[in-house]
Formats: sequence, structure tokens, C-alpha cells
Amino acid sequence: MRHLQAFLFGALAAHFGTLQAQPYFQRTCGGFVQDDAFAVLGTPDNGLIVGGSTGSFVFGTNAADIYLTKYDREGNLLWSQHYNGGVVSYALDMANSSSLGTVVAGSLNGLQAVLLKIDSSGGSVWAQVAPLKRYTSVSVTPDDTVFAVGYSLTSNSDIQLDKFDGNGGLIWSKRFGTGYADEVGGVAWTSDGGAIIAGNTLVGGPETDGLLMKVDASGALQWSRTYGLTTGYQKFNDVCTASSGGYLAVGDNYYSSSYTFAVRVDDAGDTLWTRRFDPEQGYFTTVEEVPEGFLVSGSLDGAYANPTVLLLSGTGEVLWQSTFRSSMFMAGSMGSHARLADGSVALMCTAVNSGPGSRDFWIAVMDEHGLGVPCDLDTTVLQPVSTIWQLGTAGSDLGAGSVGLTGIGAFTAASLIETLCGIVGVEEKTATGPTISYDAQTGSVTVRGAAPGQFLHVHDALGRSLGSWTLLTNNLEVPLGYHAPGLLCASILNAEGQAVASTKVIVGMIR
Repeated sequence: MRHLQAFLFGALAAHFGTLQAQPYFQRTCGGFVQDDAFAVLGTPDNGLIVGGSTGSFVFGTNAADIYLTKYDREGNLLWSQHYNGGVVSYALDMANSSSLGTVVAGSLNGLQAVLLKIDSSGGSVWAQVAPLKRYTSVSVTPDDTVFAVGYSLTSNSDIQLDKFDGNGGLIWSKRFGTGYADEVGGVAWTSDGGAIIAGNTLVGGPETDGLLMKVDASGALQWSRTYGLTTGYQKFNDVCTASSGGYLAVGDNYYSSSYTFAVRVDDAGDTLWTRRFDPEQGYFTTVEEVPEGFLVSGSLDGAYANPTVLLLSGTGEVLWQSTFRSSMFMAGSMGSHARLADGSVALMCTAVNSGPGSRDFWIAVMDEHGLGVPCDLDTTVLQPVSTIWQLGTAGSDLGAGSVGLTGIGAFTAASLIETLCGIVGVEEKTATGPTISYDAQTGSVTVRGAAPGQFLHVHDALGRSLGSWTLLTNNLEVPLGYHAPGLLCASILNAEGQAVASTKVIVGMIR
């Protein structure tokens, strides 16, 4: 026999902050548990894909799945997909292929590195796993050769570089180590058919230096160099190839004198210039060459992470910088960016709240100068807004390390989208008076503590109204009746149509 079960979630709690930059648009995307963003990628059709992990749209014994969402240039959701890979799985990096697909690098359970090829609709094409902690970075050449880099699970970890063809077939696998614990951040293909690898290595005591290694097309090591500005835990998180020759690596030092830095080297690894960025500690996580110079992104890390993106000239001068400061960002979260096909810049981070769904994706898109345009949002308070949900089937099964679904049948809620524009303070309202509850057995919605003259409005996952009722007293009980598995959104509106309380209800069919 089947029984209806409801999962009730209150509105999100308040947090405040002022956005220092002005984007074309911002979005938060997530569900009712924890959803973390780790990478963003511009696509050839002028869209963007955000990758990370989701705990919201995973049912049964899974704790987190690889989670990808795609948006068009205006911020409209095109699709979202999650991929079953085990208990804790996530995407860390992405790269476009010439065959209109995307290659995703990440981890399954922290015990297997995963490389996943998806098509333009998010469907899984192929997947490969390796006995590594994770693949941290992926780079795809114009002929669809794939370089994926990760590091081993041993205490003195080694760096592993794997080369695949466009169909996911392994061409070769090479492991590099210095005899100390080595970790890897990024990889980029080079014009000679090889690759440049960025990471860090232990250099004595607890200290680390940035590490660069260059390999040829066969995987043979051509050179390996370490780079240390001062004492501390210095590491390279990403690297890119410069069209004029050489490479640019970016990273950070998280010692007592924390800072971010960039190092430009020539083809042999000799230092051309070094730039150290003070005074705020933080992280540089992503770098790419653009016609104007080099785009670099990360987070300035105060009480909260503050996602930032800046443009460096070919000699390391800062041409512009955009930073978003708000208590909505998760402390320690590392921002990342992508250049879109029209030159726009997308910036991504993990946002937080103290209510249900404590972590969400956050995205902002700016023009090529890190600026935005005014939008039609004439309030400094973010009221609960209409939700856009995509309903789908269970996540695609990646095979190794995956587990079956239990609990809720074949229901998946994919993406809640909230919109902000312009320079605004952010407050996500929570109800202090009225309460809303739903009884799955009787199909009744009950309101307590509202004001006479206010309204109860209920709609489904697609925004279709299921009914509106005027409160004649402080309390109201509405026999909504049987509801098929899916999402209900119930709100109490005041006379001006503003929501003063909201509850989201997932109704699932338990087998």
C-alpha cells in the first residue's frame, strides 16, 4: 500500500549585506538541504553551466550527488541534472569539448576520481573512474583529447595525470611525486600537445611551495619547478597557457601572513614576474587568458567569503576588479568565474542561509568590464518570489560506487531560482507570526496566527494556482484534497500582495 508523506520547510531566515558590484543579474539555485557550487563554465551557445554537489535532490541513502545546472545568458534555467555516484559526490571542474558536450571532473565518495562526459542537454555520454581522491581539474584540446589531473590517497600523495581520447578511452596514465606530499590544483593543455600542471609540494616542516610541472604529449616530464614567495603554505590552484608563450599560475598562502598571488613563467618555467595581492587574505582559484589579459577569480575571505574576479594585464597590473560582499556567502567558499561567448563574465560561489536549504549555488553575470546594468527591482528587501521548478526523474547512474534509490519514488525537484538586480541589500524574510502546515493524510492546509483580510495562496511546482482563499479570522483550514507527488508552495499574502509567510511542501509517494 502507498502512503503520502509530506516534508515541510519554513521560509528562509534573514541575513543582511550590501552587494558592492552591480551585475546584469544574480541567481541562487538550490533546494531544501545543502547544495554547493565549485565550478562554472561558459558554453558555446552563450550560456553557462554551474557544477557542484546536491543534497537536496538526492533521496534514500545518498548524501550528495554531482549536480549541474545550465542557464542562458539572461539567467533562465535551461536544465538541471544530478548524477548518482555514491554517498558524497561532487564536480570540481568542467571543460567544453568541440563536439558540443562538456567534460566534468570530480569525485565519488572521496575514494574515486570521476570523469564524466555529458551532451548539450546534460545527458551522460560516458564516465570513467580512477583510484584517486579526486580529479581536481580537466582540460580538453581542440581535437577533444582530455587531460584530467588528481592526486592519490596515500599520506605522501602523488600527482596523477590521465590522458583520454574523445570517447573516454584511456591513452596513458602518469604519476609524478617529489618524495613529499604533493597535491594538484589545475591542468591546462599546451600547444605542443602536452600539459602544464599546477599544485603544491611539501618543502620541509609543515611548509609548502607552489609547484609547476610540464609534460610532453607522451606524458614524459620535461621540467618541474617550485615557487615560494615567503614561508607558509603556498599553493597553486590553477594555471593557464599564455598565447604569447609561457604560463600564468595563481594561488594563495594560508599562513600567518595570508595573501593571494600570481606567477608568470616562460616555456622553461623561469619566472618572468610575480604579483602578491594584499592586504586581505583569500583564495585565487581560477585563471584563464582572454584577449584583454588574464581573468582571475576566487574569494576574499573575511567573516564571509566574498567572491571576486579581476582582470590582470600581461604584466600583472590589475585593470579592474569586482567583489561582492555579503553575509549570504559561506565562509571559506571559493569563488570561480567563466568567460561567456559574448565576453560577459559569470562569477559563482556558495551562498548560505540559516533556514532549510542552508547552502545554495549563487551566480552573478557581469559585462566584460565587471559591471552590470540597472534592473527593474525597486525594493531593497528580497521578498519571497515565484519559484521555478523543474521536475524530472532520478539522477543518472554513473555506475561504480553508486547506490539505488529508496524512499521517495521517482520524484526529483531540481532548481529554485531567486532573482536580484542592481545594488541592493539582501534580506530573506521569515515569518514571525503566521504559520502554515499541511496534513498529507487529509490533504488540508492550515493557517494559524494570520490577520483577517490576508490571503492564502497555494500553487504547484510549475506555478499553477491550486487556489486562493481570504482569511475572515486569524485561522483557516482548507481541504485542498489529494495531491499527486510533487511540490506545493503555500503563502500568506497581505493586502499589497506581499508574502508575509511561506512554506514549501514536497509531497512524495512512499513505496
